[in-house]
Amino acid sequence: MMKIALFALFVALTAAGPVADPCCTPDQWEGIAGSIVGSVTNGKSTSAQSTTLMSYDFTDMMLASDTTTMVDGMTFKNKTIIDYNKKLMYNFNEMSGVCDVMEFDQPFQKACVPDNAKELGNFYYGAGDNMLQATSYMIQQDPFTAYVSMTTTGCIPITEIAYGDLGTTAVMTTTGFVNITPGIKDKSVFTPPSACAQAKVQDAKKSTTRGMLGLHV
Repeated sequence: MMKIALFALFVALTAAGPVADPCCTPDQWEGIAGSIVGSVTNGKSTSAQSTTLMSYDFTDMMLASDTTTMVDGMTFKNKTIIDYNKKLMYNFNEMSGVCDVMEFDQPFQKACVPDNAKELGNFYYGAGDNMLQATSYMIQQDPFTAYVSMTTTGCIPITEIAYGDLGTTAVMTTTGFVNITPGIKDKSVFTPPSACAQAKVQDAKKSTTRGMLGLHV
């Protein structure tokens, strides 16, 4: 089954140039990310759709996501919490009730457009007096190339398109972000499910940074 990376923030408009004033998202925010992921391995294609409730807390060093994924007619529901203070990652399978707890000794990378990104141009959504100003960027983070749009004011993620090769698998993702709100409404979103209290902590596994948020998968 295809694994989908969450918290990933990846309309070329004008000639590319260096980022003049890199943006960073607010230190605390929540929202919904909807993604479509397609992959091809040895001529065989697979696609998946996911909807993720996201909570990002750089202040208290926590990430949480609640994801519903549909792959080949099957539905999967997972809750993932990364506690950078305790250096632990919790992955709770809501379908089976099983929780995996893993060591996670990785730095929390603030959600910013990286310094080596190319600013492609400015554009807007809407019309007349109802316009949302946005800025697009190209980010190259091997093995992926990504095109990201963020609000010009506040640096709120809007869309992402990313593509690249993972070994012999070609992958392309498109993600839209909606209903973003500042702050964390309910801190209990970072509390691991009770099943995780009984889980044995597994050794740390090699992780790779994917996307602007620096989520490790």
